Amino acid sequence: MPVDPHESAVPQPGAGSPARPPRRRDLRRAAREAREAAERSQTGAAVGPVADPVVPETPEHPAPVEHAEDRTPVYGLDLAGESAPVTSSASAEEPDDAKERVPVRTEAAAAPGSGSPPSGAPPSGSPRSGSPRRPHPYRTSVIGVALAVVIVLGLGVLLLSAVRPRLPEGGASPSSPVSEAAALDYPGPGTGEVVVEIPAEASSAEMGQVLVDSGVVLTVAGFEAAYGANANAGQIQPGTYRLLGEMASKDAVTALLDPARRQDLQLTIPTGYRTDQIYTRISDVLGVPLEEVHAASRDYPGMGLEGPPNATEGVIDPLEGWLLAGTYTVGRSSTPAEVLRQMYDATIAQLDALGVAPEDRQRVLTIASIAKLEAYSDADAPRVARVIVNRLADDSPTDGRLQMDSALTYAWTMTHPAGEDMDPALHDTDPSPYNTRLIAGLPPSPIATVDAALLQAAVSPEEGPWIYFVTTDLCSGETFFTDSRDELMAKQRETREWLDRYQANGSVCPVPEG
Repeated sequence: MPVDPHESAVPQPGAGSPARPPRRRDLRRAAREAREAAERSQTGAAVGPVADPVVPETPEHPAPVEHAEDRTPVYGLDLAGESAPVTSSASAEEPDDAKERVPVRTEAAAAPGSGSPPSGAPPSGSPRSGSPRRPHPYRTSVIGVALAVVIVLGLGVLLLSAVRPRLPEGGASPSSPVSEAAALDYPGPGTGEVVVEIPAEASSAEMGQVLVDSGVVLTVAGFEAAYGANANAGQIQPGTYRLLGEMASKDAVTALLDPARRQDLQLTIPTGYRTDQIYTRISDVLGVPLEEVHAASRDYPGMGLEGPPNATEGVIDPLEGWLLAGTYTVGRSSTPAEVLRQMYDATIAQLDALGVAPEDRQRVLTIASIAKLEAYSDADAPRVARVIVNRLADDSPTDGRLQMDSALTYAWTMTHPAGEDMDPALHDTDPSPYNTRLIAGLPPSPIATVDAALLQAAVSPEEGPWIYFVTTDLCSGETFFTDSRDELMAKQRETREWLDRYQANGSVCPVPEG
């Protein structure tokens, strides 16, 4: 059959001939025939298989060689250039001889740039003659997913590298989130009983370390976070506390603010106590031998002092008067030296608060201690302090002598066994520097412990010209102050008359009438 130079049929494969690409018009004709066959099939017309057109072999168009791997479906192009599948319209009642014939390829090759192959296309693994093999869609999906996972993991590593230097090491700080602080804490509520001692002026970190060492909280960082979250944490006082083991840090802070948890020892020193009485009280409270307290009172380096606070010649006890009266909270493990230093520091703090210069401290302490023992009541202490100051003046009627027996009585008591009475005549003969009848000026040391009120009286005595005073009623405490010796003598006679009536009544104060 001659070949029309203007038309070209789809070449029939032949052995030993190279594959020739189909021409566009061949593809259009195949697509048109496929559509017509599809229309006839839809209208119910029985259509037999269409044989492939035979194209004679020519030098210009040699017969293509068909290989098994080159058997690739061809996707048809409609006249508009869009890809459309071309299906065979062979009837189910097709004769057997027709089934033996070579089926026609009803799909035309897809134009470059066209979409995905239509449903029913053969697997992509079947290579097309003269074209590259298309990747399998499943293999493509697996590769894409694997690539996405690699990218995500890479981004995660980069993000962790950027964030990790900012994460806290070894625990949460006071500004750590609650979740981080909770990881550094016991869940609570705690078990057992633990006694801890919070030192004076301890920071939150120092408190936390004490609690960690005692097994109360898990970490210092966790305690600091709870401390910072409690607005009242700054009110925690030094001392001994009874807590639980393995507590939550927030519960530990609350417990340290609870007075009922305090297990400290209370040391109360009344005003007017001598140092020998103070040492005995310390021994009793701490449960240590009295000799240990006496030794500590002479160990000034052990108390953290450079030397004795009073180095005046003839002083009986250098600490006398330097231990402020009051109630002290001391730890169960406190030493006598620590307690003595605590009382000494309280005295210095009170003197500094009153503006007393260091060189005037002993003078103020001595006046306050004498006023304490000479005044019938603390209410009279400011007036008695004024009398002391007035008698020490150069132009005083007493020539600078205090003429107060309490100082020599103190010296006797401190240097003699308890219960041994002093002869009153010694006030006129004893050359002791504590004998103020004979020696002008103040004694070499205070003679008793004082408190803040007595120090205030010594620093700011009540104004008045008084040189003498006498208590006229020992039951009511009525005391008369004067600068006249004649008035003093008259009041002293009234006092002796009152004393006679008091003794006649069995030394019992009368019940006030009404």
